[in-house]
Amino acid sequence: MKTIYKLLSFSILIFGSGKAQRNFGNTPEPVPSVSSFSSYVNTPVSLSTGVPDISLPLLNLQTSNKSLALPVVLSYHVANAAIDKPGSEVGIGWSLAKGGSVSRVINEYVDEFYDNASKPDYKKNEFDDLYYYNIPGNSGKFSFIRDVTNNTFTLNHISGNNIKIEYTRDPNTATLIINSFKITDEKGFKYIFDDYSKSLLDPNFYYKSAFFLSKILDESNVEVATFTYQKESINKNGSSVLLYQSCKLKEISTDFGKISFENVYDALKENGVDDPYKINSVSLLDKSNRLISKYKFWFEEGDRRALTVLDKLSSNQEIIERRNFGYKDLLFTVYKDIGGNDYACASEYYNPLSSKTRTLETMSHPEGGYTRYNFQFNDIYYDNSSIQLNNNSLTNPYYQNLVEEQSIDFDTNQSSVYNVHIDATKTFYIAYLTYEMYDDKYPIHMPHVINFKFKKSGVEVTPTTTLGCEKYNLSPGDYTFEIKGFGNNPGYGNGNIKLKSIATAPLPYKNATFATGVRIGSIEQFDVDHVLKKKTSYEYNSFANPNDSSGAVYTSENCQGNSEFYDNTVVLYKNVKEIYGDATKNLGYTKYYFKMAEDFTSTIPLFRPYYNITSTGLLYKQEIYNSQNAITSSQNTDYVMDDIPGAPQYSTCSGYNSKAAWIKSTKVISKTFFDNSTSLENISETTFSPYNFSVSTVKETSPEGIITEKTVKYASDVSNTKLINARMLTTALQSETKVNGKLVGKSETKFDNASNLYPSSVLSFDVKNQTPMTEITINNYDGKGNPREVISKSGIPTAIIYGYKGTQPIAKITGASYSQIASLATVTAAITASDADAVDPTKEPALLVALENLRKDTAIKDYSITTYTYDPLIGTTSITTANGTREVYRYDKSGRLQRVEDKNGKLLKEYEYNYKH
Repeated sequence: MKTIYKLLSFSILIFGSGKAQRNFGNTPEPVPSVSSFSSYVNTPVSLSTGVPDISLPLLNLQTSNKSLALPVVLSYHVANAAIDKPGSEVGIGWSLAKGGSVSRVINEYVDEFYDNASKPDYKKNEFDDLYYYNIPGNSGKFSFIRDVTNNTFTLNHISGNNIKIEYTRDPNTATLIINSFKITDEKGFKYIFDDYSKSLLDPNFYYKSAFFLSKILDESNVEVATFTYQKESINKNGSSVLLYQSCKLKEISTDFGKISFENVYDALKENGVDDPYKINSVSLLDKSNRLISKYKFWFEEGDRRALTVLDKLSSNQEIIERRNFGYKDLLFTVYKDIGGNDYACASEYYNPLSSKTRTLETMSHPEGGYTRYNFQFNDIYYDNSSIQLNNNSLTNPYYQNLVEEQSIDFDTNQSSVYNVHIDATKTFYIAYLTYEMYDDKYPIHMPHVINFKFKKSGVEVTPTTTLGCEKYNLSPGDYTFEIKGFGNNPGYGNGNIKLKSIATAPLPYKNATFATGVRIGSIEQFDVDHVLKKKTSYEYNSFANPNDSSGAVYTSENCQGNSEFYDNTVVLYKNVKEIYGDATKNLGYTKYYFKMAEDFTSTIPLFRPYYNITSTGLLYKQEIYNSQNAITSSQNTDYVMDDIPGAPQYSTCSGYNSKAAWIKSTKVISKTFFDNSTSLENISETTFSPYNFSVSTVKETSPEGIITEKTVKYASDVSNTKLINARMLTTALQSETKVNGKLVGKSETKFDNASNLYPSSVLSFDVKNQTPMTEITINNYDGKGNPREVISKSGIPTAIIYGYKGTQPIAKITGASYSQIASLATVTAAITASDADAVDPTKEPALLVALENLRKDTAIKDYSITTYTYDPLIGTTSITTANGTREVYRYDKSGRLQRVEDKNGKLLKEYEYNYKH
């Protein structure tokens, strides 16, 4: 007999409502929108992880340094779509890369929790939090290692690249409390992180939960970008106690303009799972605050924030592009373990670490058509060769599931007895659900309950289990359900009765079992008429044994393990097959082979070498096959790796130690196969510099035996202390090329000007006697690093005039030195006119007049002069050559070049754009 009380049925229906205010400070990832970027480091976009690249570049802001631009990119990562993974400011699963941040993942307790040496519970605890940094073009992770004896701290750069990470600390000597970070990249750019958010670890410990980029300095310490933030203090509900201090990016500014972010706070989200802040729009504006382009985000709110529409707006706020996003709830059914290697029904709650929600399914394209993403659950190898299954017991949920055979809607206003017929002996699981109880029909003081009595021939049938639902082993015949109340009194209400049986998959059973997370199964491209145009599918089975999964579970460096809010595991695949096709035919496939951390051993006990390189899979072989399953090409890569000198040893969650490592060299053997069973082989051998981990030499051996060698030298190779001190580590200073040992090309870039860090000249060399020849000399720069005078190989100078507030060249005067033209009134007038054009584009005609006056200036009229005008942040609007010929450039509403005309409006060129998927 199954009894349902009114209170129980209502409690299930309201589960999840009326939640208390959530404190992210108590979770491993205290700042949801920033913490989402750790997924891109721990589970990177790769075939080995099954994570596809789903990203949309939105805006791009130039800086005064040509080597750095600041993009804003919207991207989706399925690891951020877990059911209890906090949704970010742009929706669950999505992240908006903008500027930079240093986030942290808390490993049980905040590292600096014991910050008062006078307290009786004070201790020098080991540090095990992980920090994740994200800057333009680079990301990675690091931690701090504490010497508990000497109370000293070492920064351990786990990612092992050539990024330099420095920090400032609070004077508190009881522990290490970080105040700010400075990250210097391999080009010498310095990223300063001295803004931060603050979180509360209950009951009363506040800590800096993330650090945010405040400014960027170039290699010459010139400030090229600044970042401002919207900071707000949020208290606990109905209290004056601070819950957290937010730090939301409001604006990025450079000499070219700014990107602004519209942050909106939703107090109702404080009681949910998502970031209470969302971004409604992001805008690109020029220096005069004129709108250039804008993106508007539209969300489906409710329990979870889901991005449903992305609009691109023109400078007139007109919608010029629209993308729609559709999602699929991908849920993993977890059956209730009732012991004895048996399961019953579905768990009352699903496993949040194995289930994903709002998994991206479709993304429409502005020109029409759409992409469909078919995600599926991960699996890992598990030996199922000896299992024996039948439909009497639910013993293996991977190959068995419950299917509904009969569904009976009951209503006691119609009848209190319902019949069911069973055709054959079978195991059934019966679940009961009451929708409504008719309270007015129950006698006073009579409990409002409904009892279900299941009978055959008037005799009540006894279930074998009553956990979650009732399990019966039934023989053929007619059965009845009687709806009763308390005791044998009548019951009143309506609802549903479901009879489910076991469905078992046919043999053979794959050697696999479900694992946490999801992977991409296929990506399909459809046109506007819903016709499939292209499909790419993925299989993750072992190439040696196709009935085996090639997947396995690995752990990240956060050893706290799985919790309600954090999953420290990642599934990796050693073999991935990428299959190409369309609606009608198979177009071939590629097989990818990966090595994992356990494939690399050490003579040192419990030491796992090269873990930072191999922990997410290292591609070492790929083979391409045509539609007839014939191999057409292959590529095999051998790696030589080593520990980075001086890198500290650290512990991984798998029980092994490791050190940050680097790739010293690679050898790639590429083969092309032909129908006549012949092949051609090409060998490429690359060595990397120990100073900057960049390419040092490349040796190519062609199928004909021709050997081409290219060598690059950097500041550390030639002892250029000026560039070394500026950390311009990857700036190539010398290069040479040899073919079969014979020099065929050599060049060198000089940085001889002691007053700056910019190139002073470029040399080429005679290949016979290696006599140097100066190809170009640059002996005058402005304060922003713009070259103002360039001297050619023949000794002819070219003076360059910069306008638009020093951001763009408006005139190049060949034959004149900069000192000859710098003080001319016509030059000053042209610069002033360009600055006015930068503020108001209607002033461009006045600039064209000023540039024409410059060309007619008697002091320089005999020189070759080319002039330029611009719409800053869009593009060049005109070029007038030395002979007076002018090309005018017109752009569409999306800022793309559309037409090239002469000065009279005659069409010279026209451009059309098609999207590539």
